[in-house]
Amino acid sequence: MAEKNHSIVAADALANNHQLFIDIHHINSNKGVKFKAFLTSYSEAINTSYDVQHFVMNQEPIRKLKSTMRQINIGWDNPAASGAEAEENLGKVSMLANMFYPEQVRQGELYIPKVGGSPIFKMRLMNFIRNPINDKAAVGGYSSARKSGLLGYIDGFTWEFDNDAGFFLLGGGRSLPKNIRASFTYYPVHEKSPAWLDGEMEGYKGYPYPEGVIAYENADRERRGYSSRPSAMAALSDMPPNVSEAQRRTLLKAGGGGSAALKGGGLRITTSK
Repeated sequence: MAEKNHSIVAADALANNHQLFIDIHHINSNKGVKFKAFLTSYSEAINTSYDVQHFVMNQEPIRKLKSTMRQINIGWDNPAASGAEAEENLGKVSMLANMFYPEQVRQGELYIPKVGGSPIFKMRLMNFIRNPINDKAAVGGYSSARKSGLLGYIDGFTWEFDNDAGFFLLGGGRSLPKNIRASFTYYPVHEKSPAWLDGEMEGYKGYPYPEGVIAYENADRERRGYSSRPSAMAALSDMPPNVSEAQRRTLLKAGGGGSAALKGGGLRITTSK
């Protein structure tokens, strides 16, 4: 039992320290649900639709773009190391399932569909799924789905109990699955559709990933005749630990004019004044 408790604490600590959550905010109810991101599958696609037109004496049709749609397919496991965690996981699945039903309003003794009451969500998954607009945070920045989630619709939510993992038998006709496998498709909806304006992705620089900003800026640098460069975060992560730590400390100094180098097996730090 102690070993199981340790595994719960370790998984929770890892998820909390690195924000490894599938964070879903239900706009209709202002409620949310978070799953620890034990990802089993993740794929994305950009689907395009065209109007096809044929002209006389031209064998190849002309295609005019109708729509461009981003599609995200995600699957994950919900393992439980105890009956309490299994109960929590089953409750989260129920909560998400509730969110797919539309809103209604009361008129006398009747209930009718609310205009604009279809379920709509915000979703945040680390740096993979996030709101790309007006987010000035660094690549490593994070906030909840309610604040920085990507607006969209969920389709095809499915879950299954992992029979091989087994069940917690509680007695009294109750049992809880030790693992629940879940998946769905997410269709982002943008407040303003991404588009090129005068050679720039207006409001969506680097979309869909924040790391795309680096590639975007490097393309601009190369166009102007400058060499590309990695982000500061990537540069630090590629350094040996002792060098990167010294670099971090030096960068904190006023002016950021420090440098660090290895010399003769030791670390030499210089700071420009």
